Amino acid sequence: METLNILRRMTGILTLMTVTILLMLIAMLVMNFTQKSESFGCGVIEENYNSPALQLTETEIKGKELFDANCRQCHAVTEEVIVGPGLKGISERRDEQWLLAWIKNSQKVIKSGDAYANELLKKYGGAQMTIFESLKDEEIRAILSYVNSEKSSGIMP
Repeated sequence: METLNILRRMTGILTLMTVTILLMLIAMLVMNFTQKSESFGCGVIEENYNSPALQLTETEIKGKELFDANCRQCHAVTEEVIVGPGLKGISERRDEQWLLAWIKNSQKVIKSGDAYANELLKKYGGAQMTIFESLKDEEIRAILSYVNSEKSSGIMP
């Protein structure tokens, strides 16, 4: 009889724990739907496009989409080094024509004997940047517009 009472109490406790866990999961789902966030292995990035300080232009939005799809795996818009260098101030370090050539085919720039390109290759342990010959110049310019935007640092960690 006493064993039966113990089992009933344990069943009640387990039911209460199950309900609590379900409520916590529901709360987490609701929070995910009300707040857009992305995880890229380097932390969680909170985005709030409604903030006036973070309003991106149409070009910057396109650049961000392209950056997320093609660049984020190896680069940050800050000075942080991920696989390759952080891109903050990139347009101050190199001119647009060099950047277009480098992004489309870094190996071609390296093989041309470009000193800066060869320094980058050596500095990052011979890691070769992906070739993006399919990107159009206007798409690369959109990425650079986003990276150079003061607003990009408010979106990225």
